[in-house]
Amino acid sequence: MQSKETNSNADRSSTASPRQTPLFPVRHRRKWGYVDQTGRVAIDYQFDEARAFSEGLAAVRMSGTWGVIDPSGQIVVPPKFSTILRGYHEGLAAIWEGDAGGKGGFIDTRGNMIIPPVFDSVDDFQEGLAAVRKGSEYGFIDKTGEFAIRPVYKFAHGFVEGLAVVVDGEGAHGFINRQGKLVIPCQYRNAGCFSKGLARVASREEGIVFIDRSGKIVLRPNADSVGTAFSEGLLSIEKNGQLVYLDHAGKVVIRLPWRSSVERLYSAGEFSEGLVRVLHFLGRFCYF
Repeated sequence: MQSKETNSNADRSSTASPRQTPLFPVRHRRKWGYVDQTGRVAIDYQFDEARAFSEGLAAVRMSGTWGVIDPSGQIVVPPKFSTILRGYHEGLAAIWEGDAGGKGGFIDTRGNMIIPPVFDSVDDFQEGLAAVRKGSEYGFIDKTGEFAIRPVYKFAHGFVEGLAVVVDGEGAHGFINRQGKLVIPCQYRNAGCFSKGLARVASREEGIVFIDRSGKIVLRPNADSVGTAFSEGLLSIEKNGQLVYLDHAGKVVIRLPWRSSVERLYSAGEFSEGLVRVLHFLGRFCYF
């Protein structure tokens, strides 16, 4: 789960604290800085790489190593890590020491090494546990670094709403609870995390459907393409070139005024704060 940021012009993730003005990393003339929602430069372009703010802190790279800044641009963790993979989650950030043959661990907000880099892959902490790989198998550790759920899976995602996606040795997806009990059998070709009680899964028999926490199918979108999850109570689908949004009952509540095949509407994202970003003509974005 080691990852590198792309050189996109802006990352839309914002600071976690509602009292702070959200800041967004932006690249300009080969250096990264941060702008606010109006586009005003809040932290000067000075970093070689920059992550999005998370829990009021952001990871930045300077002269080959990674450290952490606060929203004023002050360095709160001096650059000393090979890579800080993403941002802070539940007070800890995943780090990577070494290159391709390195290991992952976790630091706190002061840069103290809380869980030493001994894992072959590390995900962020969610609901008190983090999915990690040791050797060829995934399990879940607690914040002491001890395995709370033994590494027996081919792959695993973090916990959301008390359940986590796991993949067995045959490549089938299912769900476990925080005690490690398999509550929805590994039977799907693919599965996404739960969102407000529903999860997107794919099977050979049913195609793409949404299940509840008991594994019961509650929605069959019957579409050419289906969004990854509900966002603000809405799910995007495309059918016969028409992009629409469904509610949890499967009812069409929004029908976008363009057809993808005719109007060259390439894609529409998930709703956030009542707006959806749409990629339209010539690669331009607009909000609807």
